[in-house]
Amino acid sequence: MFVKYILTLIPIVVSFGIIGMILWGSISEDFETYGKALTSIIALGLGHFDERIIQSGDINLTAAFLTIYYFFFIFFLITVFTSIVIDTYRMVTMEYGAQHLAKDNFSLFHWMFEWFPTTLWEKLRDFIKSKPWKK
Repeated sequence: MFVKYILTLIPIVVSFGIIGMILWGSISEDFETYGKALTSIIALGLGHFDERIIQSGDINLTAAFLTIYYFFFIFFLITVFTSIVIDTYRMVTMEYGAQHLAKDNFSLFHWMFEWFPTTLWEKLRDFIKSKPWKK
């Protein structure tokens, strides 16, 4: 699954590097060559961006580029990476760490609260049984 993620990530970042070089290559030193543009695009994903580029370039194209880039890079690719990590954790937990849970009735609720201490569960259960909100 991770290989598929990398094979998806690389073309997207490379494409945005080429587009960044086309948009800002004549304006900024950071986008003069393809290598610098690729480095700048990766830094852009981490939040490092030269604001002078926005002011000196076409504001509409820059706004469209940044919106699309942040959507793909932040919302899509990081969400996919997070889901890969969570799914891998779930598979490892099911195989090695939580063998008492059957694979058929494994739920997100079990996965989220498996770590919760038993004494706290008992206190929470007693609190709910006492129904203090109805008094």
